[in-house]
Amino acid sequence: MELNSDKQDKILPALIEARKQITGVVKNEKNPHWGNAYAKLPDVINCVTNDLLEHEILLSQPTLVIDGKPILVTELMHISGQ
Repeated sequence: MELNSDKQDKILPALIEARKQITGVVKNEKNPHWGNAYAKLPDVINCVTNDLLEHEILLSQPTLVIDGKPILVTELMHISGQ
């Protein structure tokens, strides 16, 4: 599995346009130990998914095994293949 695309001329403009629309996630959880507010990961993913898809970008998080260790990879894939 290739972790980086050689070309980024299609995905970068799409990411910039999507980012202009992403307003941010609401931190609606509270850490009982530290008292700080945070957002759960599913809330973060839901916050960005529609804006990414509107610009033909798919968010995926496959797991890989590298050097015998499981790794979670966040992929952003553009319809162009980048």
